[in-house]
Amino acid sequence: MLQTERLNTFDIIELDLALIDEKNYPTVHPDMPVKLNETVIGGMSPTLKKLSILWRAVDGEQARAHSDSMRAMLVGDDAAMQEHERSEHALARKSRLLEGLFWYEVGIVFDILSERAIGIRYAPLGDVVVVGDAGE
Repeated sequence: MLQTERLNTFDIIELDLALIDEKNYPTVHPDMPVKLNETVIGGMSPTLKKLSILWRAVDGEQARAHSDSMRAMLVGDDAAMQEHERSEHALARKSRLLEGLFWYEVGIVFDILSERAIGIRYAPLGDVVVVGDAGE
């Protein structure tokens, strides 16, 4: 019996990232300007921006699956509820993986793996990585 080869998780993420055109997402955090007590340490590369966009998109899919599950529960459709719950749990795992990859990559790129107060903010030239003051 022949078994077809499946894509692994990293292949799937790589394909997902390749489909994202960051030009369609002018900024990741337009409502979060740099705060006075934060230091800009660099701009987000296209790869970091794509990873952030993908993570947030998967997070949104998870939220929709949760809403669909709740609607199915309210109308008494147990089969649909269970299907949406399975989808929600799978998307939650993928979202946590992407979030972890994103922050790890930020730490590697900017050599700040040991920093605790790291954030992404909006600056006039685009999204930037910031660190907070040690006294926060």
